[in-house]
Amino acid sequence: MPYLLISDSLVRGRALDNFLRDLGLQVSCIARPEDPMPEGIFDTVIVQFNRFCPEDKLEELLAAELKLVNSKLDPAIPVLVTLPGALKNNRELTIQLANKCLQFGASDYMVLSDHNGTFSEELMIRLRICMENARFSEKHENLKKESKALEYGAIVAICALAECRDQETGKHILRVSRLAKLIADNLPDIFEEEASPWPDFSSLLEQAAPLHDIGKVAIRDSILLNKKKLGRNQYIKMQKHTTLGAEFLSLSQGYLQSPVIEMGIGIAQSHHERFDGNGYPQKLKEKEIPLPARVVAI
Repeated sequence: MPYLLISDSLVRGRALDNFLRDLGLQVSCIARPEDPMPEGIFDTVIVQFNRFCPEDKLEELLAAELKLVNSKLDPAIPVLVTLPGALKNNRELTIQLANKCLQFGASDYMVLSDHNGTFSEELMIRLRICMENARFSEKHENLKKESKALEYGAIVAICALAECRDQETGKHILRVSRLAKLIADNLPDIFEEEASPWPDFSSLLEQAAPLHDIGKVAIRDSILLNKKKLGRNQYIKMQKHTTLGAEFLSLSQGYLQSPVIEMGIGIAQSHHERFDGNGYPQKLKEKEIPLPARVVAI
């Protein structure tokens, strides 16, 4: 697959282009990030930063350039930034620009020394590092996806225990999960701060919501499957499914540091609380009730 070289310097860009081609690499070139991107998938993008301007403007200019580059690229494609060789004489500025490179999405950087159009072996080493890091990141992301799939599969399997005993409960699990995500996707902005501790709140809630009634697996059939109105003692025992569910999930949290299970604990414990404080088991009210539980309770 080709490399993409972004360089607005005719001389330096051509020298780097020739260097890469002499190594047998396929290279596509554009002058500026705002130019149309060539079609295709690239192994690595090299941004040759050649801008000459007052030093106090370099960081701002570099940040703007990298933001534009990353807005047009697949995040999985590594970006190597080369900085002018003249910066070798200014260590403090070099460090500032290097940090800016990494802050705004570059995979790596190097100060590119060129003498009579030749380049050091460091460039190829940096390119290899970029590609290896990209492959590692891809593998890491795939493992995360597999882990999430296994986690959700385990949750579905656990929740199916309730479905085996009560078909209506099984259907109820799916309805609550879908409706919870629908509500979360349309929460007003005023809930943004409350939802901020959870990345991708609505998707996480969709996975955790099925756990809300997991404590019912410990409730006797004579109560769970009773078609008549429950007596006082029976109702008190039924209410315990909230605390039992939270306790069951807390046991697994000791082995799995899972945001889904963590959210599920709060949902299982508090999904029968009421905004006016007349719910159970703790009679919480208003914002004392965790946001995920408030959504599921709707």
